[in-house]
Amino acid sequence: MSLVAQAPVNLRQADQLYQMQGYHAAAVLYEQTDEDQLALERLANSYRLNHDTENAEPLYAKLVEQSEHPAHLLHYAQMLHSNGKLDLAKKYYLRYDAAFPGGGDRRGKRMALAIDQFSGAANAGVVFENAVALNSEKSEFSPVFYGDGLVFVSTRNAADSSGPATARRDKWTGDEYSALYRADFQSDGSISTPVAFATGLNTKFHEGPLAFTNNGSGLLYTRNVGPTKKSAGGESFLKIATAVNMGNRWLRDDLLDLGGEDCNDVHPAVSPNGEQLFFASDRPGGYGGMDLYVTTFSNGHWGHPVNMGPTINTAGNEVFPFFYDDGTLYFASDGWGGFGGLDIFYAQPDLYGDWEQAANLGLPFNSPKDDFGYILNLTGTEGYLSSARAGGLGKDDLYHFILPKPQSNKLNHFPNTSLCVVDESDGQPVGGAVVAVFSKNETGEYLGYDKGEMVKWIADSHGQFVKETLFTDPFGPAEPLNGALKTAPDGRLNIYLSDTTAY
Repeated sequence: MSLVAQAPVNLRQADQLYQMQGYHAAAVLYEQTDEDQLALERLANSYRLNHDTENAEPLYAKLVEQSEHPAHLLHYAQMLHSNGKLDLAKKYYLRYDAAFPGGGDRRGKRMALAIDQFSGAANAGVVFENAVALNSEKSEFSPVFYGDGLVFVSTRNAADSSGPATARRDKWTGDEYSALYRADFQSDGSISTPVAFATGLNTKFHEGPLAFTNNGSGLLYTRNVGPTKKSAGGESFLKIATAVNMGNRWLRDDLLDLGGEDCNDVHPAVSPNGEQLFFASDRPGGYGGMDLYVTTFSNGHWGHPVNMGPTINTAGNEVFPFFYDDGTLYFASDGWGGFGGLDIFYAQPDLYGDWEQAANLGLPFNSPKDDFGYILNLTGTEGYLSSARAGGLGKDDLYHFILPKPQSNKLNHFPNTSLCVVDESDGQPVGGAVVAVFSKNETGEYLGYDKGEMVKWIADSHGQFVKETLFTDPFGPAEPLNGALKTAPDGRLNIYLSDTTAY
């Protein structure tokens, strides 16, 4: 009789924990209850939101048998993708895409295509290794360079490395709340044992990720903020706060006023000149879950945040930005398609200051699991990232990489267009034909590179195109926007064409 009476209590407690985002604790109770569809869905979500794709996959398999709800199709495909079951993942991505016959969310089709496009995408010659000295059996993520070392976020047990003492655990993950740690590079090339960083910033809940100002005298970091009187339903949020360096300690300052109270603003990244702040937010008006925004510092305060647009953001999540000195924006996304989970992408501004479409960094930077928190040193030769990939010491680990040459991390955009060049006289394919691609601007001009020169093609009054050579900025992009592309012996050429630009 006691067992019969216990099940409803567990279900009620599980529902309460789930609604309070206590997913780890809720999953334990849901496992003890009968699996009606709502309990099954919440159990599956609880595992997924803790990145436990192995336990989540069979639960979503049951859900898609019971319901064609698009969210179940997408989540099942994502779990299959992360677990390496690519053919079945493609099937359910396409079923998800079919749920939007009039357009809208294009993630399903994009993800299905990406599985084939990214299968062999690798950066040759990259040295990639687990930064064992920095990792624990818990999570280490979001590193930043600081002084002669690194500062990063960890949920490790406080006793492991002189961390802040706390017995409180996050009901979402079941781990201790995240805190900031520091490790310094040694003269022999090794790195020191991590110790707590800026204990004055610690609260009862989460701290990090963070970013330092360009002179290192200030920092911006993500932390929990309790519910306000204006918060809907008394909900707490993650916000970006500031701190200043006061000699031997960091002094907490205030929250940044970025507008909007009932939203999460997280993962700050500052441009090298200190004038721009990039961050992720789920504020209303975005393209999906979390979007990337940018705000500019002027007249003593940060301006209104601007959404970075559809070449960066998707209906999924774009998070963990990092702005490099050459103007490249790195970030993590689960909406563009890739190897599974969060993948690391990059984007660069075009000639007009607009962001080009995001490109996947490929292997070894990405894996079937979550990859995020990418950073690169000033010389562009080595860096770190966070990953939940197989073979790590904990849930998320820090990894160190060395590039074969400076800034050789960027792969070309993956081909999405095929064409064939044939001889007009006999229709036979022409191998080795040179193909140049030019992008069309709003005034109808075609811009690009021709034999190493920046050129502009303009149609004259007779419909003939006239070429004009333009000034090339010596401090502009190191790589041409287009290049001398040649067809294969069969006359074919596979190239990347952005779906946001005319050619």
